[in-house]
Amino acid sequence: VLDSVVCADGCIDLVFILLISNAVQNAMVGPDSSLEGGLVAAISLFAANYTLKRILYKNKGVSKLIQGEAIVLIYKGVPNVENCKKSEISMEELEAAVREHGSRDIQHVDLAMLEVDGNISVISEDFIKRSMVSHPRKHKFKGRLNQN
Repeated sequence: VLDSVVCADGCIDLVFILLISNAVQNAMVGPDSSLEGGLVAAISLFAANYTLKRILYKNKGVSKLIQGEAIVLIYKGVPNVENCKKSEISMEELEAAVREHGSRDIQHVDLAMLEVDGNISVISEDFIKRSMVSHPRKHKFKGRLNQN
């Protein structure tokens, strides 16, 4: 599950950070130790990163090609073993992710997805029940409590 650790903030951003650090480092200690060389390299990389982000935002086909798409790991309490194997996620890791999201076990999960950034998102019966509980609000109104 190296992808989930390395790409938590986006693989494109990680590559950009590595490229910018290398470009600036070369300008500082390399044969071209001028400030202008480092600035040109940095500005060029920022422009390229901005352009690529705009292309990914505007064109879903390119985004899917470069970043991939979310993968269903659990649907209606049943794990998709084939997708887990393709994603190299063990049942123990999947169960741990389900527990981290506050669900008791896999059978109580409506949907679990491996997102393109490597995170696992979980929607469960337990979450829905917790979020649907209505809490009466008490307001003071002219000397008495109202429940709305």
